[in-house]
Amino acid sequence: MRHGICVPSGCSPSDIQEVLDSLTKENYWNATVKRCELKQENEYTPLIMGVMWFEKAFDMQQQFFFSAVVNASVAVDTFFFIGGLLVCYVTMNVMKEKKSPLISLSTYYTAYLDCTLFTSW
Repeated sequence: MRHGICVPSGCSPSDIQEVLDSLTKENYWNATVKRCELKQENEYTPLIMGVMWFEKAFDMQQQFFFSAVVNASVAVDTFFFIGGLLVCYVTMNVMKEKKSPLISLSTYYTAYLDCTLFTSW
């Protein structure tokens, strides 16, 4: 059975073997360290950095457009919610000005003309 572990680079194979021996002595298992590797940092040239930057920018653009298409239903819901709040606010102000609990038909007619006739020009 093989297992891999990641430890700080200051540890040597003998340190790891000592830890393994202390962990496995009660279970009567044998564990040995076969190999140790150090992770080496990559050196990036300006050309590689530029390619990576463009790749990331292109990926972000694709994610934005995908998100805009997938989440369009949320935008439509928000639009109708804010529109409904605006209609309620205007209706309450008209009712307060006229001191009447009912809105007259002329108010609806004026709102209809505003929405249809004047927005189509």
